[in-house]
Amino acid sequence: MIKVQMYEKGRNYMAEQRKNRQDGEQTLRPTLTARDRRDMARRLEAMAGAAENPRGALMFDGEALDEETSRLLRASLQNQLLIGKKLAKQKFTPKKYRRD
Repeated sequence: MIKVQMYEKGRNYMAEQRKNRQDGEQTLRPTLTARDRRDMARRLEAMAGAAENPRGALMFDGEALDEETSRLLRASLQNQLLIGKKLAKQKFTPKKYRRD
């Protein structure tokens, strides 16, 4: 009887830990530091500056970018930098420093 109770407690505990791990999966993902955000802002400015350069102006169908398209392109570049940085941190963080 005691062994059965201990087994049930252990099984319930493991199921609860598994559920908590799945629920907390979003919080275990790498977070960006102020330095990461600063580096991303520098890279974004460099990319946006290159796209808005008069000599190598970015054009679609032979027309220069309008203000809205330029804003959307900048937002897309920012999202790409953000996702890329998070994936790189997740992939290249040594296992001994991971929290999961």
